[in-house]
Amino acid sequence: MERWQHNCKCVGMSPDTLQNKDAAAAGFRSPIQSEEMYRLLVANIPDDIWVADSEGHCVFSSNVERLTGYSPGEIYESGVWYERIHPEDAPMVRQAYERLHETGALFTVDYRLKRKDGQWIWLHAKAMSTYEKDGKRYTIGIASDITARKLVEERLRASVERYRLLFQRNLAGVLPHSGMQSGVHPSLRLHR
Repeated sequence: MERWQHNCKCVGMSPDTLQNKDAAAAGFRSPIQSEEMYRLLVANIPDDIWVADSEGHCVFSSNVERLTGYSPGEIYESGVWYERIHPEDAPMVRQAYERLHETGALFTVDYRLKRKDGQWIWLHAKAMSTYEKDGKRYTIGIASDITARKLVEERLRASVERYRLLFQRNLAGVLPHSGMQSGVHPSLRLHR
């Protein structure tokens, strides 16, 4: 951790910082070079960056193809995004998106999406604010594949449930050696 603290510098890519000495030293010398750095950043993160208007029409970064199997053009032309959201999750996603545009509430949802190959994956989508351009409201967000995490969570829930059922159905009981009775089958608790 300390090595990173001494060797890292944060450099923003706004027009103001392009004139900054640290920005020049970091290689940000022109808007074209800044755009190249931005493209490298977006292309090398595992997540998808998206921009959507208030009606939900989305434009996605090229990373969307790695997540969903659809190219950004396929999604943009056909509007398949909302159609691919699991029917149980779609109302929640729409409501959260509407709240973001109506009240400014944080948009953060976990939902299932059907990939082009028919496989269901879990995505976590997040957007913090909206902006206006040419009289229309837009949002910039990020979508992350959380399928592996959801599978682990489900296995953990199943394991806890198996343990709970085993404990409830254990007629012999379990007596803790610490003297605490919270883990004792109700039929074996000491009544004082």
